[in-house]
Amino acid sequence: MAYVTSRGRASGLSGLGCGPGCRCSACRNSVGNLAEWFVADENGKEPESGRVGGAGGLGATIVATDPRTNRECRADERRFSRIVEPPPTDLVTIHPRHLADPGSRKQLHRAAYVAYTQMKAAAEADGIPPQLMTITSGYRGVAHQQRLWANALQRYGSPAAARRWVAPPGGSPHHTGRAVDLSLGLRNDSSNVPALRTTAAYKWLVCNAGRFGFTPYANEPWHWEYHPPESPLPSSRLGVAEPPGTLERGIVLAALRPFVGPDTTPTVQNALTILRVMSRYHNLPWRLAHVVLEHEGGVRLFRRHPDGVMQTTRSAREGTIPRIPRDLKLTLLGRPETDAIPDSDLNRLIQGEFPRRLAVQIATGVQELKTNLDLFNGYVALALIAYNAGPGWAAHAATQGRSKRRPPGITADQWENMCRLGAALYHQLPSEVRVTEGVWQCDANLPDWFSHFAVFDRQSGRQLVTYKYLRRFVGCIRQQKPSTPCTWANHGQGGRQPGSGPVVCRPTRWGALDKLYNPQRLSREYYVVAERELPAIPEDNLPLKAVGERLVKMPLMSGRAAP
Repeated sequence: MAYVTSRGRASGLSGLGCGPGCRCSACRNSVGNLAEWFVADENGKEPESGRVGGAGGLGATIVATDPRTNRECRADERRFSRIVEPPPTDLVTIHPRHLADPGSRKQLHRAAYVAYTQMKAAAEADGIPPQLMTITSGYRGVAHQQRLWANALQRYGSPAAARRWVAPPGGSPHHTGRAVDLSLGLRNDSSNVPALRTTAAYKWLVCNAGRFGFTPYANEPWHWEYHPPESPLPSSRLGVAEPPGTLERGIVLAALRPFVGPDTTPTVQNALTILRVMSRYHNLPWRLAHVVLEHEGGVRLFRRHPDGVMQTTRSAREGTIPRIPRDLKLTLLGRPETDAIPDSDLNRLIQGEFPRRLAVQIATGVQELKTNLDLFNGYVALALIAYNAGPGWAAHAATQGRSKRRPPGITADQWENMCRLGAALYHQLPSEVRVTEGVWQCDANLPDWFSHFAVFDRQSGRQLVTYKYLRRFVGCIRQQKPSTPCTWANHGQGGRQPGSGPVVCRPTRWGALDKLYNPQRLSREYYVVAERELPAIPEDNLPLKAVGERLVKMPLMSGRAAP
């Protein structure tokens, strides 16, 4: 692979063969940032203008005839101007049905894979067989490229000849995760280029790939590069995102489809990918859902616990599943959006698939979280209380113990202030609360005894129900659990017992709010999978509120959100 100057740059530099990642002395001694000045061209030739019948370079225009309509189509090359590897959290694993070799493991940048799944579905709808346009290569790290480069040197005999078909390490578009090689029905090889250009799949790509953000590389018919649209999907790090519109919802759901089957491996990475899609669909902060997933037990519970990876109980599922939007439920079951199945039957099928499908379990948990955020004006602490103990106890916190539901007749501003002040009590530091000696309580869902502590706000004397779920503190309790078996007969508050043995004091586990403030408190595999996108949040007693995909701090009194 050589590097050729883009239009308007000094063409005299094109013979250097330099580019991002190159460590040759000519590059090191040159002036300027070559990553900005040069674009990758896997042919190694200077750009040629006009129509492409054979090889072409930067800016070449490819012409093909649509096999369905006989119209002439054109597609322009648009090569990457910078070769930058994405962070690991931006890479997703390609579903086996999208791979030419289903037994292999390949990755793409998340945005590129979303666009690819949309494009693949459109191609199949136009009659392109499912086995075509499957992926033969996606993201390749520098080490992988080093092996390919060594093989190319051996095959072609010299660096100059090898560069025609393989990029040197550090310079391949595949390093970006946004370049993809597709199977067009013949072997992807330099000797097959003329024949590959005549295939129906290639002609379809020339005529249609641009609609999905993919542009060609004329010298290699199998190689396509994804260029995000000018207005990409909003990120929770960039501000408050609007709820997805109809078109964007389709794109979001397309990103989910590869992960909805019962064969999806229950890994933290797959769970995070599903969770991100669900959070974007519902317009809520993904890191909040990520904390709940980990805090409730996560993927280790898949097919091991009836309440699933986010511990959505049977009673919660009965109310939550009907709230999942219809298009999302159809996607979770792999059904087309036009399916006319009655809602009652759809809900029954989702209930039946809950034990078998990771995506269904996460969708149900995220929907429950979404419902609780909506009920309590986005206040995170109240939504977490509702998730753990039910909405009644969150309302109990918001109403200062007067009611287990939103009081009738109050205004929206009054409810906002009640939720804000109720949530603020749970954001105060553990040193500011009073904890009584603990007792043991039976949870028949586990089934096991767990330590229960009554926690009170020192200033008001109000009990802070389920504070332990949100925050860590030092609690004292008798060392031995009750000898009585934990069953449904003694489940809940009525079956609490003191236990036996000496009283011991120790810290409780980190709470969900603790983990949201400092993600390093998450179990390691849930932290490292997204650590670059999980900055710590300063603890200052201000209540957190979910506003779209963003978490904001609210003042203790009415007013604007903290910056």
